[in-house]
Amino acid sequence: MSPKSGTFFALIALAATAAFAGQVCTPDPPRPAGNTGTGLYVAPDTATGQWRLYNSNADEVLLHGVNNNHWDAYGSAAGIPLSGANAVRIFLRFTDPPETTYGYVKPIAAAGMVPIPTNWTTTCKSDALSLQSAVDTWVAQAPVWTRLNSYGLVNIANEWGAAVSASDKGLSWLINNTTAVNRMRAAGYTMPLVVDAGGCGQDAGTIVRYGQMLLAADPQHNLLFSVHVYGSWHYPATAAWMQDYATAMAQLKASKLPIVVGEFGPYNGGSSSSKTLVPTAKLVGDVETNGWGWLAWSWNDNNLPGCMADDSGFSLTVKCGVYTGSDAELTAWGRTIVPMLQARRR
Repeated sequence: MSPKSGTFFALIALAATAAFAGQVCTPDPPRPAGNTGTGLYVAPDTATGQWRLYNSNADEVLLHGVNNNHWDAYGSAAGIPLSGANAVRIFLRFTDPPETTYGYVKPIAAAGMVPIPTNWTTTCKSDALSLQSAVDTWVAQAPVWTRLNSYGLVNIANEWGAAVSASDKGLSWLINNTTAVNRMRAAGYTMPLVVDAGGCGQDAGTIVRYGQMLLAADPQHNLLFSVHVYGSWHYPATAAWMQDYATAMAQLKASKLPIVVGEFGPYNGGSSSSKTLVPTAKLVGDVETNGWGWLAWSWNDNNLPGCMADDSGFSLTVKCGVYTGSDAELTAWGRTIVPMLQARRR
């Protein structure tokens, strides 16, 4: 080798060293055992220990989307892709044939959004039988719903469980959800399972106190915890019964658990008992700063006759969920949320 060629290769080596200087190769987050390898999954970030939601390529997924309250003739989901949402949590009844019910979910996935079906029969209940009944349905219909293993999530039961203020300190939330999660896994559900907080979905304390134990009890360690921000959250709290917003958010963040704010409404909108008392921009900003997802309530929560809605309710759309891109089709709440969604479109 001539001196010149030696110099050439030395320069190549030096350039390569400079190119990679300061770069750290971070391992992909570990996929849960038993997960199919094609769907979403939850795992701890290898650098911070914060649990996050990932896609099949190990890219982080931040959910930003809406709830779809009406799957039936009183609502349309056709316009949701135009909103910029990348996820839709959809309330379902399971009295129709399973393939018919599944048909309400397929268009969401076909539009490139993450479908998150949930069983709404458990809303604000805390008895073991209501949760068991919801899981019975998921298990019986597993051949249909496990198709979501490759591209969706399943929210086991809407707003089920007692709060930590209950006589058993919310321990029944942990015990019964542990049974529910294990039954779902045994039935073949390998996707991340979404578990709502107790206390009508609003009590962050159930997740803070028992979330790590529930995550450990899941054979796949593949859960996403959901809190709903309505009237029990106060900013700031001024009475002992109130849940202080800043404190609850800090505790959830410190838990390092994977969190999604699965429901929230317009600031000071809706009925007095279920107003969201945190300004929307602050709530969404804090949620995203913490690395969590969010889902606004609701695309078509009609509060007027004839499938209509106005600014006094929680609906994002004026008539039956119809949206073709015009602001005139949105309520004031919709005109707040849709631009946020569209700004995050990717």
